[in-house]
Amino acid sequence: MFAWLALFGRIVLLAYERIFVKKLGTKANPLAAAFLFFFIGAVCLLPFAFFETVESWSFLGYAVLSGFLISLADVLYIYALSKEKVSLIAPLYNLNIVFLLFLAVLFAHDSFSFAKLSGVLLVFFGATTLHKFPSLSKMFDSSAVKAIVLSALFFAFVRTVDAVAFKSFSPPAIIYAAVMYSVASVVYFVSLFFLGKLVEIKKLFYEKPVVSFQCGFVNGFSYLFLLFAIKEIEVSLAEPLAMLSLPLTIFLATHEFGEKPNWLAVAIILVGTWLLFL
Repeated sequence: MFAWLALFGRIVLLAYERIFVKKLGTKANPLAAAFLFFFIGAVCLLPFAFFETVESWSFLGYAVLSGFLISLADVLYIYALSKEKVSLIAPLYNLNIVFLLFLAVLFAHDSFSFAKLSGVLLVFFGATTLHKFPSLSKMFDSSAVKAIVLSALFFAFVRTVDAVAFKSFSPPAIIYAAVMYSVASVVYFVSLFFLGKLVEIKKLFYEKPVVSFQCGFVNGFSYLFLLFAIKEIEVSLAEPLAMLSLPLTIFLATHEFGEKPNWLAVAIILVGTWLLFL
């Protein structure tokens, strides 16, 4: 029961996360925004980690790898949301489900059925009609679209690593998430240091203190809820159910940013993604 409540929390927080991320990332250095996104998330999680006991640190390598991969995924995610409409980027984020399927077929020898093929085709068809792109190739002229597709690929690898870690070692979810977020924060900090852009963190935080905390809090607990959920729910079921955040995201975007989404395209993508798991 707790796993399903955690998944519900994940769905709600994920919808708000995209709104907060767009606010934080707009006209900001993506690396600085990503650092605040993860560092504040790590700070929110660390106090709870002290109440956990660790029987074995065998999972540590997976958490570090996942943290590195998610640092790549999220800086692209933030960049995409800052450059394009939420109603375009949020549905394309669901491509991580398609990539998860291909990873399962390649490495776990899952079957590739007609239903799954239909699902892939529907996802791509829905994506091309989100904003009336003339063709799939024209859609990829947008740097934000390229970024979110690459981000979705990295997220698929992250989910795969996390699923293996939790099946193999059953690590404490809070400690696993705290390690991941700390690793991602270090990656961003070091990147900004070598680019001579550390001042961008201070500048962005002073400009947007409230939304910085909102992003970090929602990000930290959204991912923590996912980790709680996949302890009892298969990731292949948890990820499609998390897509229920998409209609809520787009509803919020219409009110926050005045966007006019293509609801039919969104529905096609949702149906296509569900077919991937039949």
